[in-house]
Amino acid sequence: MAATNVGLESAVAAGRFRADLFYRLNTVEVTLPPLSQRSDFPAIARHLLARIAPGFTVTDAALECLARRPWPGNIRELRSALTRLTLAESCGVIGREAVASLGEPAAPAPVAEPGLRALQRSSILTVFSESGGNVSETARRLRVSRNTVYRALQDQDRTAAE
Repeated sequence: MAATNVGLESAVAAGRFRADLFYRLNTVEVTLPPLSQRSDFPAIARHLLARIAPGFTVTDAALECLARRPWPGNIRELRSALTRLTLAESCGVIGREAVASLGEPAAPAPVAEPGLRALQRSSILTVFSESGGNVSETARRLRVSRNTVYRALQDQDRTAAE
């Protein structure tokens, strides 16, 4: 089982993800809606809270406040927020005021321009894909060493695994 928030088909087409690995992983695809669009948000939050701190409860008003947040980190972010709230509350009940103490959700980080290394890796992966996965041909076309191609492939594998 593998999970990603990246469109792997387009990543394969752009040479940013290995086609052979994509086809090994692409048996059954399940697309989950973002947490902010889930109709079962209260049930998810209560379930997570029961696992984090059995005996804690959350008020309906607090759930409404939580449900209005964008949750770009999805369930992991909600789990972290609930953990913070349980550590801050001593009475065992998470109310609207506690949720307000989380503050406003952080603005999404600006998308950074790719650095030189990322551009080089992208170029190598594109030529690697065009050459049918031939490392020697990729190195020859780009006039780089085969080790440089291997490093770019390893970096791509590490990035894909994250």
